[in-house]
Order: sequence, then structure tokens, then C-alpha cells
Amino acid sequence: MKKLIAAILCCFLLTACGQPQTTDPTDGPTDPPIVTDPTGESQDVTEPDGTEPEEDPTVDGKPRFIVYTMDENLEHFVENWVEVEELTADAVVAKLVEAGVLTADVTVNSLTQDGATLTIDFGSGLADLVNTMGTSGERAVMGGIVNTFISAYGVDSVYITVDGEVLESGHVVYDMAMEFFE
Repeated sequence: MKKLIAAILCCFLLTACGQPQTTDPTDGPTDPPIVTDPTGESQDVTEPDGTEPEEDPTVDGKPRFIVYTMDENLEHFVENWVEVEELTADAVVAKLVEAGVLTADVTVNSLTQDGATLTIDFGSGLADLVNTMGTSGERAVMGGIVNTFISAYGVDSVYITVDGEVLESGHVVYDMAMEFFE
């Protein structure tokens, strides 16, 4: 009987840890997230009258988007507005490297968009990075990538591969498109 209970618990834990979590971005706390605009000044996402700000994807004709990083406790995503000369996968990755989400050896092989889903094929540097992390660090990296590309390209989900293969870490098999991480 003890062996049966132990086996059931083990299966439950493995099942619960093996799938990326996707949540509805409308669920969760109602406090506005911390945002840093391109000048480095912190600001609230909502206007003083409580309404959402107008979304302007450009500043002086340059594309802008939000880079998502984790706070120092790896509990909440922090939003930082950035702008680039031209919106490309390499430009987005460069901003993620600048923000400390990715390392300089993470490269993009290709990016394709099919409707509201981006498929991004990274080089092996992403697998190397993710496989050196614990679950919180991995969530910070994968959530930072997914949320930032959703912001930059205005899509609903991102599917990530590495050198054309499904990305697998010691914690998760990323075999499906991921939606916004909370």
C-alpha cells in the first residue's frame, strides 16, 4: 500500500512539473506592473484617470516594445520599454541580452509568423543556457523571451525550437506554443 501511494505521488509530481503553465493574462493582481520607459523613468501602466494608455508601437518612427525581466526575487515580471531601429528577431534578442535575460551566445536561426503565432528557431545557445538553470531561472528566461516577442510582434503565442528540434530542459518539454507568462 505504501509503495502504491508513493508511486501515485511520484506520478502526480512528475505530471505537474512537466508542463509549461499558461494563464489568462486577465487573471491575477490588479496592481499595475512596474514599467520603465525608454528614458529610464519608472511609470505606471495606467493613466492618472485609471484608463489604459494608448498603444503606440513607435517613437519618432522607431519600433518600440516591452522587454520583460524578472524582479530580483524571481517572482514578478518587470516591464521595460525599449526602442530599436528596425524590428527584427536579432534586435529583440539584442535587447533581451542587454536586459540580462539572455546571454550573448543565444542566436536566432529563423522567425516565422503564422497568424497569431510566432515560431522562433534558436541556436543551441538557448538550450545550453536553459539547461544550466533551476525552475525559477528557466521561467524567467522563457517567460522573458515569450512575453517580449509577444509585445514586439503583437501575437498571441510563441513556439520555440532549437536547431529545428523541440526544446527540452530538465524541467519542461516545450512542444507547444506558449502564451503570455504571468
